[in-house]
Amino acid sequence: MEEKESVADYFDKIQELVNAMRACKEVTDQQVVDKILRTLPLEFDYVAAAIEELKDLDTMELEELQHSLEAYEMRINKRRSTQE
Repeated sequence: MEEKESVADYFDKIQELVNAMRACKEVTDQQVVDKILRTLPLEFDYVAAAIEELKDLDTMELEELQHSLEAYEMRINKRRSTQE
């Protein structure tokens, strides 16, 4: 994920890649969830660690991960806008 890229834009890009990969072979949501958590920018480290500790990654769906990350992103953006 690029530093200035939104979570929604990142997930759109990932979903395109996942769809292309699924056309060729089986790719599980869990593999994609793991990859997304490993490719987030540093500012998402705390939320990624919390998700890994508190959620069952073996059953987590992409949509659930996206909602969690978007909620965190909105919180970060709100905090930034109040500091400016």
